[in-house]
Amino acid sequence: VPALTKHLEMKTAETAVQSFLMILKNRNNSFALFFMFCLVLGHFTVIPFISPSLVANAGVTEAQLPLTYLVGGILTIFSSPLVGRLADKYGKKKVFYYGVVVSMIPIYLITHLTPMPLYYVIPVSALLFMAMSGRMIPAMALITSTVTPKNRGSFMSLNSAVQQFSSAAASYLAGIIIVKSADGQLQNYDLVGFIAISFSFISLFLIKKIRTVE
Repeated sequence: VPALTKHLEMKTAETAVQSFLMILKNRNNSFALFFMFCLVLGHFTVIPFISPSLVANAGVTEAQLPLTYLVGGILTIFSSPLVGRLADKYGKKKVFYYGVVVSMIPIYLITHLTPMPLYYVIPVSALLFMAMSGRMIPAMALITSTVTPKNRGSFMSLNSAVQQFSSAAASYLAGIIIVKSADGQLQNYDLVGFIAISFSFISLFLIKKIRTVE
């Protein structure tokens, strides 16, 4: 991998705050950050409650739970590089569109699970893991192309903060909506699924407004 050090030769007198403010004032960068906020909301409302919902709603035992993550993790190892190659070949936005649409299927399925065999639960959870990582790959590749190399470090710091805030907000929102019934089932998880799908739709419209910097 060639050394990417050319931007370090550019001297600047900007402080960190000035650099952050310049990024936030840039309409394209602001859209990119808001896009990432909605995208993370589109799956972190669902992710924190996958394990408890599989046990409480789908009938998966605690002993079987690691198997769902193992299968999903192994498949993601192979699917992620493939998604990256497709994004490079066909375009980041195009691959992202397909990734988001495909991800809505397992989001809906996993938030509407009822007691069912493990051989059904594992493919659904595995598809969710692959779809979530699959849509993040072109998204991250795209937004890192919205800033010049000089400001990329500052932008990625802001992007990391936005992702953390969005994850916390999504988890908190889902925690308010989901309740446990008397028989131990998680109720309103289906509603959380629809919220995740809605924010995923919003990200589809936002990505159209993002422009890359050559």
